[in-house]
Amino acid sequence: MRNNTDIFNSPEWMSEALRIGNTGLWAIELDTRGGAPRMMVNETMLGLLGLEAHPDPEACYSHWFDRIEEGYRHGVEEAVQAIIATRQHHEVQYPWRHPQRGVIFVRCGGRLLSDVDGVLRVKGYHQDVSELETMRGQLRENLSRLERACRIGGIGVFECVRGGRLSFSANDIFLRQFALSPQDLTLPAFHGLWRRLAPASRKLIVEKLRRSEWKPGHSPHFEIEYMHPERGSIWYDFQCEFSRDGDALRAVGYTADVTQRKEHEASLRAAKEAAEAANRAKSTFLANMSHEIRTPMNAIMGLTYLALKTDLTAEQYGYLSRISEASATLLGLLKDILDLTKVEANRLDLEQRDFHLERELSVLSSVMGQRAEEKGLSFSLHLAPGVPVRLVGDPLRLRQILLNLCGNAVKFSDEGEVSLDITPVQASGQSVRLAFSVRDRGIGIAPEHIDRIFDPFLQLDDSSTRRHGGAGLGLAISKRLVELMGGALTVESSPEHGSVFRVELPFGLSAPAPRENLDAFYGGIDVPDTDLPLAKLKGQRVLIAEDNEINQYVIENMLTRFEVTTRLAHNGQEALEIFLKDQDFDVILMDVQMPVMNGYEAVRRIRSSGVPGAEDIPILAMTAHAMYGDAERSLAAGMTAHLSKPIDVRELACALARWGNAARRNRT
Repeated sequence: MRNNTDIFNSPEWMSEALRIGNTGLWAIELDTRGGAPRMMVNETMLGLLGLEAHPDPEACYSHWFDRIEEGYRHGVEEAVQAIIATRQHHEVQYPWRHPQRGVIFVRCGGRLLSDVDGVLRVKGYHQDVSELETMRGQLRENLSRLERACRIGGIGVFECVRGGRLSFSANDIFLRQFALSPQDLTLPAFHGLWRRLAPASRKLIVEKLRRSEWKPGHSPHFEIEYMHPERGSIWYDFQCEFSRDGDALRAVGYTADVTQRKEHEASLRAAKEAAEAANRAKSTFLANMSHEIRTPMNAIMGLTYLALKTDLTAEQYGYLSRISEASATLLGLLKDILDLTKVEANRLDLEQRDFHLERELSVLSSVMGQRAEEKGLSFSLHLAPGVPVRLVGDPLRLRQILLNLCGNAVKFSDEGEVSLDITPVQASGQSVRLAFSVRDRGIGIAPEHIDRIFDPFLQLDDSSTRRHGGAGLGLAISKRLVELMGGALTVESSPEHGSVFRVELPFGLSAPAPRENLDAFYGGIDVPDTDLPLAKLKGQRVLIAEDNEINQYVIENMLTRFEVTTRLAHNGQEALEIFLKDQDFDVILMDVQMPVMNGYEAVRRIRSSGVPGAEDIPILAMTAHAMYGDAERSLAAGMTAHLSKPIDVRELACALARWGNAARRNRT
């Protein structure tokens, strides 16, 4: 049987192996006596040289040597001389111009075989390494790109290998980041680097990079603070990934200077904190101003109301009526400012409750009709067929929007008609979208000014401001309210031809109620005085906790007109003591801000006193605090409802009728 190793000794096997490896064999004879060099090649070498048949040995040598790129010939000659001088193997790589394929990359190596009669015989190999060189070129190009990217991005790159010993390498950027030199990449030198790390960063590194965490695939990412010897405190983003290389563990990662980002974040935090502090200061200022303004306004409006109920001459009645109108205007301005503040702070809550559209429009028509009549205008309201009247939404905000738009239309018109048209835009089984169009024949708005009319505190020109007055808040608030409600507000206008303001709002559809009740009026809806539930108030007993003498006088006289029996407490402590001795009250009206004991504390103590009726008696907050959260704070303290000063007579009457009569029924 043939020996298995015979195959390795066969010429066929050797030839095939050389062909597969793109490796040719050659022999060169160099005549030291001045003869021409000669070259003999095998069959594979012929193909690598681009030859079909073996030429004359001298021509073969010329064919090979003359096609070496000129800049590399000297290196090839030096390699041949080294082979002759040392009689050792030497290798050289060079580009070679192939007759058919163009420039290829060749690796040649050989050694001296003999030196006979001045003829040197060198034998070696010729291998096409173009593909390998191309890959090396791509690798060099990729590395060059990576270096450029790291340089542009300021990214330090490092590698740490833990095998038999710990070794560390890094690029130049990493060295500059940490003020190191190449000689510093030793374990003892790293002690200096460690000392420059901030204590918190040292702790973080120990936690994130402990030996037990060196697991393949683990990639910790965090930020460290480093005290640079020249630049001071520097922050670096740090991330690495662990892998296994045989028995060794390898960590490759990057570091990037994020100091500017950290400083920017710190400045943003400082700006945010400053803005929040300014907003808190503004809110505190508005709350204090609101309280301070509302307290005397309550007295002015309450006393005016009481005075108007007395016997007056026509002249006196006129004066007091103007005082009442001016007070209402001032109160409206205060409410607008507070509403704008709430909207801008995203703290305006919208209701979603059943309401009757025709009732809202009736109130609006009554108010606007009177204003229009005073200016010699007419006001009309048209409800298109198919408009549902029982809706779900926020009636208070709808009323506020329409009052603002219709009020502006009346204010800026001197003749003609102001109209409000309501039409359905889109309807489904559970919702409807309605359009409210307010049209006037007033002064109009120039096209270039239309976008500006929704800016707060803006009037288009001085003459308009002097002539028509106003703070310029109505449209700004209306637009913001419409957007909060999921609608849109648009305007069409031209100077001297009037304007059309169109509001589209979505509403839910409500099922018809079997009957109307008093709750539909509760919440500030203006109803005529003749509709006040005075019969339900007669005989009620009300405990009033109020420290301001004028407001005491106003509220007591109002309730006396309603035939309500009152008892006065000058502070929360006094109100608590009175109630503990006498629980025969239908309602307690509780001011919030009082000396000795405030209203919140008084309510908490009443509720927890344990006396009969303490948990159920209606306690209505009666306060000048009207900012966002004040009503919620009152309810959280145990109040039943929240009434803002100046006290609206109709709102007070409806509240007493609702809560006082319920308390009576509970006691009986």
